[in-house]
Amino acid sequence: MSQMTKPRLLGDSLRKTPAWNTALVLITTLAIGLTSVLPWLSAPSLFAIQVLIVLLSAAILGWVRSLCAVVLYAAAVLAGAPWLANGQSAITEDGLTWSAGYVLGMGVGAVVVGLLAKRGWTGTFVDSFLMLVLGLLSVYAIGVPWLKVASGASWAWALDAGMTIFMLPTAIAIIVGAGLLSYLRRRVTPGDTTSRAIGDDEELVIDLTDEVDESDAESQAASDREESGSADSSSEETLDLTDSDADAVKVAEPGESVKAD
Repeated sequence: MSQMTKPRLLGDSLRKTPAWNTALVLITTLAIGLTSVLPWLSAPSLFAIQVLIVLLSAAILGWVRSLCAVVLYAAAVLAGAPWLANGQSAITEDGLTWSAGYVLGMGVGAVVVGLLAKRGWTGTFVDSFLMLVLGLLSVYAIGVPWLKVASGASWAWALDAGMTIFMLPTAIAIIVGAGLLSYLRRRVTPGDTTSRAIGDDEELVIDLTDEVDESDAESQAASDREESGSADSSSEETLDLTDSDADAVKVAEPGESVKAD
């Protein structure tokens, strides 16, 4: 039986060898880390790009690879890489303490977006936008409370310093990301705008042969019935010697001739 399966994730068409997966995770990790030290962008813009990279990687590559990249990013920061806000590292004062909530939130956001992408939330711009917004809210839901507790400041300060200043650049990033995902979906699966698959474990399968196989089976059964009927008819038409016919036939004894009536 020939079947064609539509990929749930945009990255499903990529090779899935261990070496290739490792390379994708490392590239994503470097992209997340190096973005934080770009000199010509403000801190809110850098944060927006970092979050966008995490969420896009989850939508394209899946939550497992994206989460692995976030974990490696956190490990690099703990090892002293200056990849936190304003080029800070975990060993600087308040470096990891204030930013740890956002790093953890990125991991949660990657899982949320990856699971939604697997359910088909990259089929349209609207679905992609909503998916990325949910991922971003996951980052804020952990990062802002963590910042409030770690800093000892008020909720008003935590909301202003931990979310309000990031709203404009993150909104722009989410819009760009949603447009990119919907464009890639049209390129990878032309004509497919299916949104929100039914379940995680179900596969979108186009069966190209089921109807053909059923039709062939019905034709074969009809042909067998015709052949069986033809054989029965032929057997009924064979010569049946009845008792009266047998009496009319006389077999000549040796030395006698057959006399007709």
